[in-house]
Amino acid sequence: MKKRMFCLVLSLLFVFTATAGAETKNYVMAGFDDTQYRSWEKTAFFEKMNDQPLDETGDTILHFDLQVYKKSDEWKAAKAAMQKDGDIPDVLFKAALTSAECQAMLENGVLIDLSGYIDTCCPNLSSLLQQYPEVRKAITLPGGQIAALPYIKPIGTQNYIWINEVWLGNLGLEMPTDRESFVNVLRAFRDKDPNRNGKKDEIPLSVLGPFDLKFLAHVYGLNANDYNVFVKDGKVQFMPLQPEFRDFLSWCHMLWEEGLLDKESFSTNSDWHEKKASSNSDYALYGVLMAPLVHDVVKNDRADEYAIMMPLKYEGEQVYRDFSGPAVRGTFAVTSACDDPEAMLRWVDQLYTARGYELMFFGAEGKDYTFDGMGQWQATQEAMTNQFFTMTRLLGGGATAPGAVSNEMERKVPDKNAVRIMDDQAAFSAYTRMPFPSYTLTNEQAQTIAPMQNSLGAYVDTMMGRFIMGDVELNDENYETFIQTICEEYKVEDFLAFWQQIYEGI
Repeated sequence: MKKRMFCLVLSLLFVFTATAGAETKNYVMAGFDDTQYRSWEKTAFFEKMNDQPLDETGDTILHFDLQVYKKSDEWKAAKAAMQKDGDIPDVLFKAALTSAECQAMLENGVLIDLSGYIDTCCPNLSSLLQQYPEVRKAITLPGGQIAALPYIKPIGTQNYIWINEVWLGNLGLEMPTDRESFVNVLRAFRDKDPNRNGKKDEIPLSVLGPFDLKFLAHVYGLNANDYNVFVKDGKVQFMPLQPEFRDFLSWCHMLWEEGLLDKESFSTNSDWHEKKASSNSDYALYGVLMAPLVHDVVKNDRADEYAIMMPLKYEGEQVYRDFSGPAVRGTFAVTSACDDPEAMLRWVDQLYTARGYELMFFGAEGKDYTFDGMGQWQATQEAMTNQFFTMTRLLGGGATAPGAVSNEMERKVPDKNAVRIMDDQAAFSAYTRMPFPSYTLTNEQAQTIAPMQNSLGAYVDTMMGRFIMGDVELNDENYETFIQTICEEYKVEDFLAFWQQIYEGI
């Protein structure tokens, strides 16, 4: 690359002081990070991982010239402009690569296939892929290639059900376990002033439209993905065609009619929760809400009142949709400009260890945190007095970096409530199931299904809202019209045939 001569000049001082006989290899690393005030060079991670011996032999040292894009649209444009014979980076870090980008850049010769390197160059990642075979499936393209490496979270992102545990205590109620006890709790939240402010301002159940409500469909044994499909006995099924779906809509309509379901549920966006919650810091407003983290919705000191409610039983079983699985795809890729992919992959493999995770999300031991006598980590005085510590020293935020969660380090946090939440998340994960296996669509397949999903999915969501709010009466005639429209106008058989083919090809 043209930039390598410049990189070489910058690294000469380090070469003279490096391990005797060590070879310094200079590379350009590009990626996306829109976190304000952050310079990658000054993070604990790159302080430790740039210009360091690649392994215990000290024979090879990698130096990175870091190119960070701060705007998402500029990073997307930069990726789209990369050409095999052009002046491109050697490696993409925090790459935010979509499956479509991976395939296009692989086909154009910009990225290289990593599938043949992982087992020999990445022992830590390889071990994790054996432990979590669904991750390997998730990152493997339809042709068998692996264009980008993942971030691995054994307990993936979930859309949890958060319930106000303080309200339960104030009313002497037990945690609900099934549909009936759940409704009884919501009625008590509505009627008995659980936030003790003398006002009838409590919102028993708050959701953001059909998206959140479909997670609650587990109370009728339904579990489908964003395309409303799931697999049963080897056949792909469409959730709205199941007889239980009408029962679920009828149940939601009852919640609406009784004032148990937030009247703003179908007329708001994701910002509304935060605005309404932060407008009253004296009293909690929500009884039950849906979110990956309750702090995403309740931004004040009331967040600690909430606990994760386990999935409700249906016919004696508890099954809930696994929203994301354990893999975040597209975090790291090697381009055709890189002259030593093996060394690059040996470098990134260090991130799939506890040490790599700690550097990214906690900083450097001794400088940013220490361990106390109880084995819990504590921020150093220097870190505590830096109000921009998270933004300047750590790598969280922006796009996701490659690596794997260290549960051991997470649980050493000196916050009992945080540990309690982690315990709840682990317990909750025992009930989660992927309704459809991990897959990656080719560009052609994605273009085929997009217009079908845009029309069919929008129709289903619209009719869900209309039935629940009572704009359309949920009677036999109207529901038959709903099903008939799905089948005839939106050709759900073709939609299911597409997904059946995808399922059989996994």
